[in-house]
Amino acid sequence: MKRKIRSEVFETNSSATATLWIKGKMGKNNLKMKDGYVLADFGKFDTEEKIYTSQNDKLSYLLSELYYINHWQVEGINDMYQFKYIEEAIQDYDDTVIGIKILNKKIPDLDHQIQPEYESRFVDYWDKGSIQNFLFNNNIGIKTGCD
Repeated sequence: MKRKIRSEVFETNSSATATLWIKGKMGKNNLKMKDGYVLADFGKFDTEEKIYTSQNDKLSYLLSELYYINHWQVEGINDMYQFKYIEEAIQDYDDTVIGIKILNKKIPDLDHQIQPEYESRFVDYWDKGSIQNFLFNNNIGIKTGCD
């Protein structure tokens, strides 16, 4: 896949697109919480033209990526180092967070053109700051669509 970098956007060279846009500052933790746990689920991010900006949607996107990185398996995602780094990044950002609970109510779905094989398209899992910026920067969003 070829990549072309333009100011303030990231796009793929395929019919399905997922674009990351960044503009601004970090916000407080607005993730769904219960008893100290972040409640998260997988999501559907396909060719529908839509912009996702909520922290819950962005976390859902990262979890959906992990499904594909984990060879299309839901089992074992909680044991992946990528999941642990997401969890630790959230805990470091908000010390009231105990962990992440995946609800497993939705089937992960990323359009076939944007499914990752080995790494996220938007964050560096080895860099907690990258994960925090992606999740908590109020001006970062994911735009899906089809060109």
